[in-house]
Amino acid sequence: MKNEIYIWNEVLDYIREQISLPSFDTWIKTSRLKIEKDGWNIILSNEFAKEWVASNYQSLIKDAIYETTNELPEVKLIVEEKPVRSFHAGNRTTSLYNRNRSEYSESVRLDRLEKEIENIKTKLDKIMNMLERNSN
Repeated sequence: MKNEIYIWNEVLDYIREQISLPSFDTWIKTSRLKIEKDGWNIILSNEFAKEWVASNYQSLIKDAIYETTNELPEVKLIVEEKPVRSFHAGNRTTSLYNRNRSEYSESVRLDRLEKEIENIKTKLDKIMNMLERNSN
């Protein structure tokens, strides 16, 4: 099973295509996902963001979840007011969000490359079969 970060970033990518970038950056970008037995908790930074997202984007979030996972979980918006932690790497400090996005991007690239390799193998098999039929 894919991890929560990967799943949520797929959902975020879908949402990003559906709304303006400023709206996405303001209300959705920093949200996180926690999958529980009784549903999906979408974690937002404060009560105001929770209310705004509930009023304006909750149905889009549910649609995005379904479109990217084929699941219809119970979705709850929750508030977790914690400062964004960061880690120090050499002379630069990078937020965990950016680190997770980087890991996600690498994972997506690997998935796409694996799919592309499978497509190439399939095409090569078809070509080899055609060549064998033509040579007989």
